[in-house]
Amino acid sequence: MPTADARPRLWTAVFTSLTVGNFGVAMVFYLLTATMSAWALKDLGASQAQAGLVGTAWFLGAMVARLFAGQALLRLGERTVVLGSLVGMVVGSLLYFWCNSVPLLLLLRFAHGVAFGVAATGVAGAVLARVPVQRRGEGSGWFTFGLAIASGLGPMLGSVLQQGTDGQQRILVSSVCFAAMALGLALVVVRRLEPRPAKPIGGRHRLADYLDPTVLPIALVVSLCALPFGAVLTLMAPYAQQIGLPSAAGAYFLAYAAVIAVSRPIAGILQDRHGDTSIMVPIMVAMIAGLALTATATTYWTLVAGGALLGLGYGTLVPAGQTVALNLVGSSRAGIGVGSYFLFVDAGTGIGPFVLGALVEPLGYRGAFWVGLCFSVAGLLAMLVLRRRLSAAAR
Repeated sequence: MPTADARPRLWTAVFTSLTVGNFGVAMVFYLLTATMSAWALKDLGASQAQAGLVGTAWFLGAMVARLFAGQALLRLGERTVVLGSLVGMVVGSLLYFWCNSVPLLLLLRFAHGVAFGVAATGVAGAVLARVPVQRRGEGSGWFTFGLAIASGLGPMLGSVLQQGTDGQQRILVSSVCFAAMALGLALVVVRRLEPRPAKPIGGRHRLADYLDPTVLPIALVVSLCALPFGAVLTLMAPYAQQIGLPSAAGAYFLAYAAVIAVSRPIAGILQDRHGDTSIMVPIMVAMIAGLALTATATTYWTLVAGGALLGLGYGTLVPAGQTVALNLVGSSRAGIGVGSYFLFVDAGTGIGPFVLGALVEPLGYRGAFWVGLCFSVAGLLAMLVLRRRLSAAAR
């Protein structure tokens, strides 16, 4: 039996630098997403509807970018895509300082979302293409570890920095710093990134060049679960306020992030050892339980427990699904596979607040969350069907 030391190396210079850099990219996303709507309402005179569009514009930009970023990796090379998109992240963060109207903010949010989508797909493709096949689950877990930390630290840091008259300025400075950190770490390993192919990839453009149909089933399963998560992410603060637990909203996402920090690496190792289908169903059940606790919470700790279970469920599901997608397409199409996968996950996350948010008035927050739970149950049922196909493919 091979020892742990005989396993292929995971923590290479590229993997380490870009994994930490991915944390910087995620911090820009969560820091700005948690504070932009409030800034638009307070300082730019936006309406409630316009404030909601501030978040939607980012997701629309990211979705457009996901569609083309994988093919860009093949045609332009890792070096061009990764560095170019991270420069875009830095420039986008800087441009907020000159943003003084709602239309301009919406345009900038869309463009910044495009840079984010290309950066997230490019960095993920460059990293995961180098992860040994035997350690893909573990590698995916560690790569997305920073996302877990950012999902709790970003909103918390934003709420702290936002206090005072210059709060938004401090947030924008922090955003620039995190984007610059990601760019700097990419520059450290720039010579190890694949340059533009010596022989350009030509031929006709096909849909499969931009959207890999192989990953669509697992992407749709996870997107059904992303829909209620996006709603919880957006509606938790007013929901906690309404049920008399305003202080629990921050703790909810801290519990979510803390559980992910532990569960993701462990789940990745289990996935590598026991197969893709071994963990998917249990973590989806955990997500459903977390949504149920969230929808029924009447005490501080019940709501926090809901956040913890959501972290164990949805927070672990996303990288597990990413590993499934990568195993289906192989390393040579990692960028396209990851881009296709997150195109649907981002769509679910972005649509969720509007689909379920529209139900708050007739059903209340609790009713909207119960409807979201139904989407997760649908995802679980679809996974039970898909599991047979994945098991057959593994054999």
